[in-house]
Amino acid sequence: MIAERIRRRVEGLAIEVDTPNGKAQLTNLTCSVGTGGYPNHGDTLDAVLLAADTATYQAKNSGRNRVVIA
Repeated sequence: MIAERIRRRVEGLAIEVDTPNGKAQLTNLTCSVGTGGYPNHGDTLDAVLLAADTATYQAKNSGRNRVVIA
């Protein structure tokens, strides 16, 4: 629930970026989040981090701007 709340907050943000032609432009932000927790997704810190990292790539590969639980 917390990761989804963060994702929605980031999605609502817009930042100003410079374009190659020198004009500033607003662009929206998104984020992909993978989560994992002990002991369900691993019994060591490295295992949990690997599960969360894998879930992050699943989020990116399945359309981005989403939360995936390991």
